[in-house]
Amino acid sequence: MLRIMIISVGVLATIICLLFSVLAFTGKRDVIMNKFYVSASEEERKKMDKKPFLKQTAIFFLLIAAVTALNVCVYIFNIAWFKILSLIVLIITGVYYFVSNKKLIEENNK
Repeated sequence: MLRIMIISVGVLATIICLLFSVLAFTGKRDVIMNKFYVSASEEERKKMDKKPFLKQTAIFFLLIAAVTALNVCVYIFNIAWFKILSLIVLIITGVYYFVSNKKLIEENNK
């Protein structure tokens, strides 16, 4: 029973992350999850180009969806190398977020 619940929550988390990613890629909603953008005033936000922030959010949620999907596969198929692959994708996600965030802050401070 616990295994089914873990798989269900993992699938739900993957779907939610994919939904956020699609919304950010299409730009139909402001699902920007960037501290620099969120902490900016309304006037500063209007002046900012939202496309780089939306792209960063979309890629971030896509990578998180991949991590959760791989973790669900670990529970379903019990394949050990999925754990390693999930960890690698998680590290890539963290590095991507910090590097892209630094780049966005530098571009907006010009």
